[in-house]
Amino acid sequence: MELEELLVNKLINKSIYHPIYGEIGEINGFQKHQDQKYIIFKERSVANLTEEQDVLRAIPSKLFYLHLKTNELRVNFGPQWISDAPKFTQEELDKDPEKVLSKINEYYKNNSLWQGSSSIKNQK
Repeated sequence: MELEELLVNKLINKSIYHPIYGEIGEINGFQKHQDQKYIIFKERSVANLTEEQDVLRAIPSKLFYLHLKTNELRVNFGPQWISDAPKFTQEELDKDPEKVLSKINEYYKNNSLWQGSSSIKNQK
């Protein structure tokens, strides 16, 4: 079942978690650009991520996984992602989605850390 279907059917909630940082944001929507599907999420303002308000981020949907014990939607990234990955606002996305998504595509295409795919992981 696709993540969108899980959300629509309320089988998972909209919160996104990181194994170290905990809750990092809430799903804002999904966008497809070229051959990549992204989960757009509103980043939670916390000192260890960002102190900016209303920041949106995008991560390829294939990098998310469902934690089987907690049923949390999770994604893993290193500290460099926090400073390097593109940030944008809803206004920027609405005004010029092609520009925003091209920038996001370029980031993930050139960042070998993100080349792999994640699936459902069974964690103890």
